[in-house]
Amino acid sequence: MESSETEHWNEYWRSGSITSFAGRFQANYEGSIAHYWADRARKFPPRGKILDMAAGNGAVAMLLAEASRRHGLALEIHAADAAEIHPPRQALNEASDPRGVRFWPACPNEATGFEDASFDVVCSQFGFEYGRSEDSLNELARILRPGCEAYLLCHHPDSIILRDAREEAGLADRALSERGLIALAKALSEKMGEHPSRASLRALADNPGAESLRQGLNQEVAALQALARSEAGQSALRQWLDSVASLFGPAVEQPLTRKHQALETLSNSIRQNRKRLADLISVAVDENRLAQYRNHPGLRLEHNGAFHEKNNRLLARELVLKRL
Repeated sequence: MESSETEHWNEYWRSGSITSFAGRFQANYEGSIAHYWADRARKFPPRGKILDMAAGNGAVAMLLAEASRRHGLALEIHAADAAEIHPPRQALNEASDPRGVRFWPACPNEATGFEDASFDVVCSQFGFEYGRSEDSLNELARILRPGCEAYLLCHHPDSIILRDAREEAGLADRALSERGLIALAKALSEKMGEHPSRASLRALADNPGAESLRQGLNQEVAALQALARSEAGQSALRQWLDSVASLFGPAVEQPLTRKHQALETLSNSIRQNRKRLADLISVAVDENRLAQYRNHPGLRLEHNGAFHEKNNRLLARELVLKRL
């Protein structure tokens, strides 16, 4: 990605999130994902040089570092990402401990700057596929040592993650629409702004225009709640509704300009998240993109499989590529 294309990710990583699914994982990845990388790490060569490519704030790199400490592997772990990443300065738990990881911000897949044949293993989870495929594969082949492998967990077009992302994107589009949540909240706040005190606000009960806006906002909230079926969608919607509700609660007497600022902040947050969701949806490794991985002259596709959670929900496409 170009720098102008990563700003919505820069903003996200600045928030301090370790994973790219802040609503799902409070600290670092857990369950099937954590077990996968722990099992992989045990098979890495002791003292091997490892790169987590498109690492974000280092979720996978820190899982590998934890496994390295636990099993005495002395791995040299690097984490690189195109964005201006902000890894944690101190551990939230063992799985989010940055010790033993060297971070490389502004380091894109397509041009990492590392020396030729400098890594024993390359890993990536929900990241490698965000780069331009051909250039990223060329760079992967360049920095891997001959005979060494890359382990990739990539977005799958039929995964639960893509399903949830499509739902959340639809919620965002509706919330930002001309007659959506934000527009209705702004219109109602403007109507209430004509009544600067709580006492004068009571007059709104008899104001047909204000009552129509209030009913419209309530109906829109109900419609969004009916559409939000996934945990991710419900979590996002709760945050939006809490922000909107705050305008009509204790802060009701705040100046209208402050309410407008709050709504603009919320709108920008939804828009930035919508861009990240669009990225996610667009980069899923379908059969066409998989052909690029399969046909690269410097790499051999050793494994292409489905990666499931313990409840058998499809989570990702698992790929293993060997440097020829």
